Amino acid sequence: MKLRESDDRKRDLRALAQIAPDLLVGVRDCFSNSNNFTFSTAELSSKVGEIIDGDSARVLVRFVLGVRGNLSDDLSDLDEYFDALEEILKSDEDEYLAKWTINAPHLKEIVSSKVAYFVSKCSELYFLNSKHFHSVKIITESRPIFDERASAILGSIIKNDLYMEISDDSEQERLLNVAVGVDDLLALREQIDRALAKTQVLTRLAREQGKPVRVYGGEPEND
Repeated sequence: MKLRESDDRKRDLRALAQIAPDLLVGVRDCFSNSNNFTFSTAELSSKVGEIIDGDSARVLVRFVLGVRGNLSDDLSDLDEYFDALEEILKSDEDEYLAKWTINAPHLKEIVSSKVAYFVSKCSELYFLNSKHFHSVKIITESRPIFDERASAILGSIIKNDLYMEISDDSEQERLLNVAVGVDDLLALREQIDRALAKTQVLTRLAREQGKPVRVYGGEPEND
């Protein structure tokens, strides 16, 4: 296996090599001893940040999720992947390579944890959808209809505009503006209620079966 060399990748590998081994052991133990492995990415970052400070924590989380997402589910290619990472560092000063050799086994254990697998899978399934929703609002307005001379108002039309802010894989945000009628709003409300009901059912069934579950965007409210 050969991995693409880049300045960003080398920078991250150097930062990982310089993390104190006992701190990586602390992260490994935190993940191994946790009864709840259904962390969100933000919760995972917070957990790591309690053990490792600042940029190193962010680099570690980015590395763990990135590597886990690139490996097979059974981790049969884990050793080969880390060997390829070591090859990238061999062109650097000896101090990085020596420290990497010490830290690599701890990093492998962190990458192999159930926590890393679950969070990386959640991220993978989330990003399978190329469009992501950010915000929505509906603006209702009354537009007057004037007479031919624009000297008097003959009547008006009431109009609803739906504004949605979304982003794609490039994280570039776009604003969509769609005119919606009353029938459209009623249909939209019906679909929202149905989606919430289905989410509640799936969440309840998973928990009744003792299966961990993450609900994207928050937990649904139960009646």
